[in-house]
Amino acid sequence: MKVAIVGNGAWGKALYSILSENSANVVFVTKQSLKSKLNPTKIDVLVLAVPTQAIREVLEKIGNIGNMIVVNCAKGIERGTHKFPFQIVSEKGGKKEKYFSLIGPSFAEELKDKMPTVVNLGHNSEKKYINLVKKLFETECLEIKVVHGIAALELAGAFKNIYAIACGLTTGLGFGMNTRVKVILAALREIHNLMKNLKFRIEDETIPGILGDLILTCNSTESRNYSFGKLIVNFSAEEALRKITTVEGFYTSDSVAYFEKIGNMKLPLADMVARCVKIENKGILRQLVMNTITKNT
Repeated sequence: MKVAIVGNGAWGKALYSILSENSANVVFVTKQSLKSKLNPTKIDVLVLAVPTQAIREVLEKIGNIGNMIVVNCAKGIERGTHKFPFQIVSEKGGKKEKYFSLIGPSFAEELKDKMPTVVNLGHNSEKKYINLVKKLFETECLEIKVVHGIAALELAGAFKNIYAIACGLTTGLGFGMNTRVKVILAALREIHNLMKNLKFRIEDETIPGILGDLILTCNSTESRNYSFGKLIVNFSAEEALRKITTVEGFYTSDSVAYFEKIGNMKLPLADMVARCVKIENKGILRQLVMNTITKNT
């Protein structure tokens, strides 16, 4: 089996160390190989470790992915189309039964340092592919809980970034842990109600990907979304983005109104973030956050 990882950032390198440990024939897909040498017929497993906004462009450059097993590790929603990664991959020829989503509370550096971690592997697949992918990624320190279904995991993975921005905002405004826990509980309620309204399948085993990832991202300065939320208390979103390279929650916040519409519900906490990233007046931002976390959560 030949495994190709798209994305050689911290997350891609952490996955490389895991796959190499499991004796996979693994390579990175570079910009240069996308331009000239990449032969999709020689790739068995394609691992997407790039931001969601880059997935479509990458797949267009690779070409035919129909015979590949695709493992998505991105957590976001495509700007403008409101598509999840599984929908983008499907549009580009990916097969439903060969698509997996690896989502859960997992910081890259801790994975590389072999710290015990648990994640979900979501699928709509056949047993032979499930066992193959699980075997590729699972190690003594990385536990993988397999769950049927993709949509709920990818929704949770995307929206937890928005809620991490909310937690960063409250920290930047001087609130403590009581307030942060209040925000996390409100976030969990919003995610759960949205999944129910959208009729997404939710299993007990999705706790790592839904609750675990939310807790991790909302509580650590290693989280770029949390750090971004702290920054926009004093800086514009553009200035904050220059300080932090990739902030998936910033782009995903563009889809809040869309999901409120198709879910036929209000998402006051997510909507607060979508508005805060556009507000220049910091006095108005502070009042909006205060009103939301005291009245709507």
